[in-house]
Amino acid sequence: MKKWILLSSLFLLGACSCYREIPITLPDGSTLPVRVADTYKKQERAWLGQKEPFDKGVLFVFIREEEQAYWRKNTLLDLDVIFLDSNLKATAIKTHLPHREKYTINNEIPVAFAQAKYLLELPAGMVEKHAISVGDSFHFTLPK
Repeated sequence: MKKWILLSSLFLLGACSCYREIPITLPDGSTLPVRVADTYKKQERAWLGQKEPFDKGVLFVFIREEEQAYWRKNTLLDLDVIFLDSNLKATAIKTHLPHREKYTINNEIPVAFAQAKYLLELPAGMVEKHAISVGDSFHFTLPK
């Protein structure tokens, strides 16, 4: 019995995505909490099942700065997406990307490409609300 409980506990711990949250300072000086998605598994499940409006973002961390593709399926919220280079400057911005549920045909899902080391997903409308533009600088420190 004890062995089963221990194995179950280990399984649940292994299944935990364990997102760390950090504050990110937007170009206008306001701060927003973001979940750090620094593994493929975390990136794949970042907004899974999220249906309600939210006040956080997700920061995708890639291994190296290069052309990144943005393609989101199973996302139930409309999003703004900001590509950031290794100097934390916006290289491209896509706004009000519509949500796409799991049954959406793949060729109907919007795809965006840009040079980036990071990709920041925010609730739709945040780019406009905070007057974010290509070339703007962001500030954050990743957890070790």
